[in-house]
Amino acid sequence: QVCLAALRSALLAARPGVMELCWAIRDSAAPLFQMLWGRLDIQANGTIRLRDEELASLRPARRFLQILEEEVPKTPAEIEQHLRYYSLTDTPLPPTEFDRLLFTSVYSAYQVRSVQGLDKNPWIGFFSRLVDEIFRDLCKGLCPPPHPLLSGCWRSAVI
Repeated sequence: QVCLAALRSALLAARPGVMELCWAIRDSAAPLFQMLWGRLDIQANGTIRLRDEELASLRPARRFLQILEEEVPKTPAEIEQHLRYYSLTDTPLPPTEFDRLLFTSVYSAYQVRSVQGLDKNPWIGFFSRLVDEIFRDLCKGLCPPPHPLLSGCWRSAVI
């Protein structure tokens, strides 16, 4: 409960105009959620596609796929490199970098789902660290330590 309330506060205070931004993207977010809820197919070999051709033809879906295909790191070495960069930044990430961070966590979550056996463990670790960085970025300059969001409290809500 504390974690979710802290996240809500951080989101509302994190960026100037966040409420206006939320209203502006509300309608375009629907295709994104449709893609994430079962119509996006990311295979362990890196193949990315949308199962719904009508959805795939929409501009937000094409942009989402473009980000996943071209801008998201996909190998463990690339993700490690980005995680090092994120952990060293003390100011909020620029929007394009935040998008990359967010979509890399989506990619990692899909890898957790599609990879089998012990090969799944690194992807679980990447996902966890990426979500930590998302919360850390949202809290930069807003959440004084020891803030619940900075200590991985989100894990207790998920697990």
